[in-house]
Amino acid sequence: MKIERFRRGMSIRKGNDLFIMKKSRFTKFFGLISAVLLLLLLLPAAGARNQGKGVEKKEFFAHGLGLELSGPVHERMISRQKLRSLASLPLSSSVDLSGDLPPIGDQGEHGSCVGWSTGYYSKTWWEKQEHPSWNLNDDKYYFSPAFVYNQINGGEDGGSSIYDAMNLLENFGCVDFEEFPYDGDYLKQPSSKQIEAAKQYKINKNWGQFFGQSDWGPYSRPNVTNNLKAWLNSGKPLVMGIPIYDDFPD
Repeated sequence: MKIERFRRGMSIRKGNDLFIMKKSRFTKFFGLISAVLLLLLLLPAAGARNQGKGVEKKEFFAHGLGLELSGPVHERMISRQKLRSLASLPLSSSVDLSGDLPPIGDQGEHGSCVGWSTGYYSKTWWEKQEHPSWNLNDDKYYFSPAFVYNQINGGEDGGSSIYDAMNLLENFGCVDFEEFPYDGDYLKQPSSKQIEAAKQYKINKNWGQFFGQSDWGPYSRPNVTNNLKAWLNSGKPLVMGIPIYDDFPD
């Protein structure tokens, strides 16, 4: 039986990519949350894209898709020196960074996984490090996935790349969920007031990438698992997107 591959998850960019960001004044590190909360990126299979509101979409999964690949960005690759430094630390038996994450959300049928993983989860996690007193059960203290997704989806509900999301957060920042709710309207754009409010929550320019792919494999790159473990072991989250198959539990 032929197994078709689809892309699924809750975050990423063009390529089977993994990115991280370093902290700024407002955001510390940026990346997709952690292996503890493995955020998968969803993308529709060929012929299953929703090209706009009112267009019938074939459902392969109960939830939306959303990953667009973009391949490696060489100027963003994490240096070998940094990786060696991380690898020199003894690994813990386990790492759990989920205590500073907002409540689990639901992207519904839309291809907004990138916005959820980068804006909602990762951005919120880093802001929580700078503002320990923030109550993450209050929607004015976690960040809007729609603010990110709606500005990088090209006017179609067909997914987006984490690279574009990171660039948006670097250059424009983000606003909280209360300010820009996730209501399923992927065409809605932020007002001038919201754009101004987002500027205080820009991420630092020094975000990096562990690896990236321009297609869905098969892959022959070196094993990067130890690098990822070392990064998580240092107490920092990361953003990762992976391909999955149609027999993946929904």
